[in-house]
Amino acid sequence: MKRIAGLLIVALGFAAGLAEAQEKRRLTFTDLMKFRQIEHLAVSTSGDWIAFTAEPDRGDPEVIVRSARDDTRHVIIRGSHPVIAEGDGWVAARLNPTLEEQETLDEEERPRRGMALLNISSSEVVAFDDVESFGFSADGQWLAVHHFAPVDSTASSDDEDKEERTPGTRLLLRLLATGGDIAVDRVRSFAFDEAGRYVAYAVADPEGGRDGLYIRELASGTAEEQVVHAEPSWGYDALTWSEAHNRLAFVTAPEDSAGKPSEAALWTWDGARGAPVVSADDAPDGWMIPLENELRWTRDGDRLFFGYRPSEDDEGGESSATAHLSIPTTPTPSSPTVKWTCGIGWTRASSRRRRWSGSATKSGSTRQCII
Repeated sequence: MKRIAGLLIVALGFAAGLAEAQEKRRLTFTDLMKFRQIEHLAVSTSGDWIAFTAEPDRGDPEVIVRSARDDTRHVIIRGSHPVIAEGDGWVAARLNPTLEEQETLDEEERPRRGMALLNISSSEVVAFDDVESFGFSADGQWLAVHHFAPVDSTASSDDEDKEERTPGTRLLLRLLATGGDIAVDRVRSFAFDEAGRYVAYAVADPEGGRDGLYIRELASGTAEEQVVHAEPSWGYDALTWSEAHNRLAFVTAPEDSAGKPSEAALWTWDGARGAPVVSADDAPDGWMIPLENELRWTRDGDRLFFGYRPSEDDEGGESSATAHLSIPTTPTPSSPTVKWTCGIGWTRASSRRRRWSGSATKSGSTRQCII
């Protein structure tokens, strides 16, 4: 009898396992489409928070913000590319149009991307429309929101073909602790310094009257605007702060009515005044400093790398140069020395590779060409 009971128990267990196996369905293509990839991972400086984009194969993404210490979790619908502010109080993320809007609306009707600002402590999310770029100051106290240009519904196809200087757009600076905003119009680009003390921005005015490079000292409380360099119909680009000494480097050049820049000059600002360190005349023969440039400081802030390009490119050729400028920590009346090494550039016209090396001061130059 006991043996029969044991066999019944085994049989019932086998039947239950078989039924459970039959209930498990196979993984389908629809199931696979629900999987999401983790992208744009961000970790706070303290290590207490992580944020990432949960990107589906097809559908709208989300930004997930999670605590590393407990189960606290925040979600930003349609968010991507999260950034966590220093101090762990805020997260900013790109706000994307829905997949349906991207697929069903024409480009002119499709909404542009925005930005979402999450207050981690209160879980409140504030949305900003038409945001081209954004960023936090290094100390996490300020948020910069740079907007797209407003859409001109009255513009004709003839207006679109007309070449004109590109004006700047609105830059919003928000003090996160109070929510107070400073709005600056006609801004082309901006850059926070490495300590969170300053923000610099380049203004491009359609009339040219306010064209210039400006700075605000955020730590002062009033954040009043200071002029570093201002000239009507001039362009300003490549705003780059050094890690040491709070120095700012930038490139500036006159622009014609179509917005085409001429030969540029390299300027720096040392916290008190701005001054040119490499003028257009300092470039080697046949070379120029372009307005669109890539600047890079050394960690000690005493050397600055920038780029040259040929004044007139050979047809179909590509050439570039990298130079470095030694700048004393304490400014002196003497001209700094510019040393350059031209990157190897291929030119089809000569079918040769050229390399330049040498040094130059504002009073003259010496160089050697190796062919």
